[in-house]
Parts: sequence; C-alpha cells; structure tokens
Amino acid sequence: MAKRRKKKRIKVILRNLGHEKAYGLCWQGEGLIELDTRVTPKFFARVAVHEILHELENSWTENKVDKTAKIIVDVLWDLGFKRVYDENKLMNPRQKRKNQKSSND
Repeated sequence: MAKRRKKKRIKVILRNLGHEKAYGLCWQGEGLIELDTRVTPKFFARVAVHEILHELENSWTENKVDKTAKIIVDVLWDLGFKRVYDENKLMNPRQKRKNQKSSND
C-alpha cells in the first residue's frame, strides 16, 4: 500500500519589508514566507511564486528559482490570473479600511 504524503502547508505573512530591503523572505524548512504588499500585482505574484519555490525546492540556485518563477507567473498572467483587491478584506493586517475612522478622529 502506498504511503500518503502529508500536504505541505506554507504560511504567508503580508507586511512591509522595507527594513529587510527585500520584497519577499522565505524561512526555509519552517513553512513560512513573508511578502511585501507595496509592489505591483504582477511583481507581487512573481515574488510569491519565487518564495514558494525556495520553500519547496531548497536545493535550487537563486537563478533557477528566479527564472522558474518568472515563467510560471508569465503563463498564469497570460491566462488571466490577476490579483484582485477586496476592500472588505485587508491585504495588510495593519492597514485600516477606507470607512474605518482612526482613534484620533
């Protein structure tokens, strides 16, 4: 009988990575990636795929990961996959909704 493979879960944290001077970070082996949301939608997709590939294929070179991520995102983008913003769902947990008043008001 074949063994069932356990699904690999990757947790994604969206935050400003300005201090790290990076668009994305992968904490290899921990199943955690961090993404900066202050980029264009297509570049955001590329960074996300790039960091996911780092987590899944830790033996790949940076160049191979980057080229593969670009190919995957270009194909998905051409097929019509786009990042859609839902103003009721915050992209960044620290961000305020448009109609939410700050405590200073």
